[in-house]
Amino acid sequence: MDATHQTATSIITLPSAMTIATVETLAAQLNDLPANSQLVTLDASGTEIITTPGVQLLLSLHKTLTARGSALTVTNASDALAASFEQLGLKSQFSVWRA
Repeated sequence: MDATHQTATSIITLPSAMTIATVETLAAQLNDLPANSQLVTLDASGTEIITTPGVQLLLSLHKTLTARGSALTVTNASDALAASFEQLGLKSQFSVWRA
C-alpha cells in the first residue's frame, strides 16, 4: 500500500488481496493516516480479492472517518471489490463511497 499524505487528503492504494492474512498490516497503515485528513481516497484498481475481513476493515475505516468529520471515497473499484460488497448485502454502502 502506498500513501500520499497532503494537508487534507490522503490517497491510499489498496493491495491486490484484502484477506485475513493482509488486513492486520493494512489496518496498521490506515491507523497511521494523518488526523487532519478530511478526505481519504482508496484506489482499488488492483484489488482483485477481498474477503469479509477486508470489507469489515473498510467499514471500520468509514466509521472512524465519519466520527471525526472526514470522508471516504473509493476510486477505480474492480468488479471483484464491488461484487464482494454486493454478496454481503452492502451494495448501497459501497455505492456511497464510489467516486
